[in-house]
Amino acid sequence: MEKRKAYEVMKSSVLKNFAPTKEEIQSLNSFFLIRFISNDPNSIYIANALNCNSSIPIEAQYNFVRNSTLNKVAFITYPKKEKILSDKELQIIMRHFKTNKSVSLEYIKVLGEAKTQEILELYSKIKFEN
Repeated sequence: MEKRKAYEVMKSSVLKNFAPTKEEIQSLNSFFLIRFISNDPNSIYIANALNCNSSIPIEAQYNFVRNSTLNKVAFITYPKKEKILSDKELQIIMRHFKTNKSVSLEYIKVLGEAKTQEILELYSKIKFEN
């Protein structure tokens, strides 16, 4: 059996998809284990308890996380890259809301891609003159 990476071993503390060997657990870094579970508001208290008691052996820390009530870690999500509108599409949004460019860009962020496309389709047949 090939040795699993430390990240896979850390994930197994939460997902419980396999039981790592003692050597794999010993290869974990306490800081990264705590950092891994601290991204979730539901497990921040577990991470804090481990951080306050960092002298506990890594195997005990791993088992503490594994035997806690966690089902999964909710990672911090990164915002999706927004679709860039053409100048013509931006002009349509500006006229629709009667706002300037910067305010219209903020509206687009709030509206989302689906609602923005709906507005653009509404005005797709209208010709605007500059």
